[in-house]
Amino acid sequence: MDEGRFPEAIEIYRDLLKNDASNAGLVMNLGLALDAADKPREAIAQFDRVLKLDPDFAPAYLAAGSCWKKLGQPAKALEAFEHTLVLEPGSRKVHLELADTHYELGHFERAVEFYERYTSVDIHQVRAWKQLGLSYVRLGRARAAELRKIAPTSRLWTDLVADSDLYGDAASKSAAAQKPPAPEPDCSKPSRECEFLAGHYRQIIAAVAQAKTPESLFWQARCYEELAFRAFSQLSDLLPPEEVRALLREVGIAEPK
Repeated sequence: MDEGRFPEAIEIYRDLLKNDASNAGLVMNLGLALDAADKPREAIAQFDRVLKLDPDFAPAYLAAGSCWKKLGQPAKALEAFEHTLVLEPGSRKVHLELADTHYELGHFERAVEFYERYTSVDIHQVRAWKQLGLSYVRLGRARAAELRKIAPTSRLWTDLVADSDLYGDAASKSAAAQKPPAPEPDCSKPSRECEFLAGHYRQIIAAVAQAKTPESLFWQARCYEELAFRAFSQLSDLLPPEEVRALLREVGIAEPK
């Protein structure tokens, strides 16, 4: 195994298991060797065998989840990773695997939850910050699309397009460009605009998420965009500037705010 001679390792583990079939460690190693030899389906059978011997062996669930991802079955991977989380709730690796799998399945709220957990502990993981930003972009664009569908001629849609780098096509942006600048809000009284200017993005989202009104969709889209900027801004300390700019251009952002 250490030398990367996986076909030979597989045969040795199988021979050992002929005389010690209930040895969960040997079965696990056979599964890992099969996975390393690019035989994920056969590996899963061994990880299932491990779990029959030891139902609380978290590494077997984690390894099975990785194999299901390789087989293009993220829903089954998610189930395996969720079992791992129950057994090892503090595992950073399983938080990242869950985040990636939820993202692949389009569960962007859940993806955000696990990327946030991961990045709260490991601030140096480029992929986690990138995917967190992309998750917020997806959420924001979904809310913007809903707003455009139900209120395409409203001032809210025009304002969103005018103030955002992410939302609206060229025609929308051209029309929104004629919008006069808004006056500074009076923050002596509580308002969504003042909460937004204070950076209370998550609090606003939580407060309006259930309403499904044009105003709710407007504020969610704006807040998700700002949260995306915050996540992408973390990459400036981790990647060369040209790579950060390329990523921002990929999602339609010229420069971080």
